[in-house]
Amino acid sequence: MSASRRSSPNRSGAFDTSSSGMTEKERRQELYKKLEKETEAFLASRKPAKYQEGWDEQSWEQEMAAHPLFAQQLPGGGTGSELPPLLEALRQVKYDETDNSPEELARSYKDDGNHLFKEQQYRAAVASYSEGIRQKTLNTELNAQLHLNRAAAQYHLNNFNAALEDCILALQFKPNYIKAMLRAAQSCWQLRKLDECDEFCIQLEKTEGTKDVASAALKEARELTDCVDKERKILERNRRKWEKELRERRQKAEELADAIKKAGVTLVPTAEDGELLPNLTPRFPALRNFAVSLENDADGSGHKSLIWPVALVYPELKETDFVQRWSEQTTFSTMLSAMYQGCPAERPVIGDEENNTVILYDPAELQVWYKSSKNDKSIAVRGKSTLRQILAQKDCAVEDGVPSFWVTRRGSEAEKELLSKQGI
Repeated sequence: MSASRRSSPNRSGAFDTSSSGMTEKERRQELYKKLEKETEAFLASRKPAKYQEGWDEQSWEQEMAAHPLFAQQLPGGGTGSELPPLLEALRQVKYDETDNSPEELARSYKDDGNHLFKEQQYRAAVASYSEGIRQKTLNTELNAQLHLNRAAAQYHLNNFNAALEDCILALQFKPNYIKAMLRAAQSCWQLRKLDECDEFCIQLEKTEGTKDVASAALKEARELTDCVDKERKILERNRRKWEKELRERRQKAEELADAIKKAGVTLVPTAEDGELLPNLTPRFPALRNFAVSLENDADGSGHKSLIWPVALVYPELKETDFVQRWSEQTTFSTMLSAMYQGCPAERPVIGDEENNTVILYDPAELQVWYKSSKNDKSIAVRGKSTLRQILAQKDCAVEDGVPSFWVTRRGSEAEKELLSKQGI
């Protein structure tokens, strides 16, 4: 009678397979297939469930960036916002001066500054690099990088002087720093410090460095040198042009001053010490662009005459006429006739629009006056007198470059009132 065999586990923990003739490898494969089928059957039996927790498929990147563990910037993008507790804790660990050496802190600030720079947050980048520099690490390479990076941020903020200063500091830590030389040259160019720009470019050309960096920097340096040469030529041309214009203006001013002096004109105020003439720009807006000038006469004789801006005040009308160009050789009767086109004209009284009061002004019946600078009396001007003849009177002063005269109708109440004030 044969005894029946009992199955018992082997040393590996698997069941004995001697009765079926299967090897251990075959049995494991069989078990794997069985587990796979059971898993598929289990998943198939589960009811579909909506994904409710975690990050949304469409916005997971934004949600990840907002998480304190993965955040690349402060909430709201600002530097002064209050940090969430977790982010504040992580920040304290990262920037703890007790647990981190000055060099480690400086590197952390440099990395943060680089990220801010890439995000074009240049002011925040400057602040981060400055904190790194404040650590005063003994690593000269790191110090040079911090100063150069801060220079780059300042450059993008158009703070070219600050950028140049940082480049110079970077070169003190690393004298052969090609990138610092190039940035310094660029800053000098923006500041139009042409000689300094040239010096940095020459220094760069003499410095050996990494082939790729040196070749790219050398190319830019040569382009800058060309720009400097062109700018120098432009500046030299402009300088010669400016000096020529200055000589011409000086010559014209001397001629004008000489002509006014020869004409016997009294100017008020007088010229200051060292000046040929006082400021002759008219105070009236209508005459501002018509200051006195010395011009050739129209007859082609080559003679020059003074052309004045003139103010004609009408007390009766409460109005002033402005003559922008009155040759000193022109008589008062000729000018008035030209202004009125030789015919009488009705003129309204300013401020009396309600009554529509108008007064007939006949150029042949007008009287011109000037006020004496000696006694403030009104002096009558003959119509046949030229402007030059009247301005040559010692008591006829020209104030602020504009001769001023008063115009009345002969025999009018305005004329009588004007004379009565003088006891005439």
